[in-house]
Amino acid sequence: HGTPQNGVCSKCRVLTKRLFHESKSEETIVSIMEEIYIPNDAESCERIVASGYVQALVSAMKQHSMNEKIQIHGCLAIGNLVYQKPETGKILAEEDIIPYLVAALYAHSNPTVHKNVCLAL
Repeated sequence: HGTPQNGVCSKCRVLTKRLFHESKSEETIVSIMEEIYIPNDAESCERIVASGYVQALVSAMKQHSMNEKIQIHGCLAIGNLVYQKPETGKILAEEDIIPYLVAALYAHSNPTVHKNVCLAL
């Protein structure tokens, strides 16, 4: 994940910045989402959340609600982050992601989208 600085890993900071500023291209968003591996430990998830990645992720998911790959990766990341760091749910509620997750269930017939939306909820 890179070297932690003030509780935020350098790779997460760079990828979050890219996600916020390059969110016009769906290919770029998918590429960034694939680069961030959501680890299975709360400390690493804390650094990811501290980087602002959750807000950038939600923004990308809202802007590109019809892109299956973005919804698949976004929902998987959300589910893993909330599982490892339940407080992330508060950030997600503030970002008003739940209606977008529900909408993804109806907008996509892909079973992987459905599975990952359920994981995120």
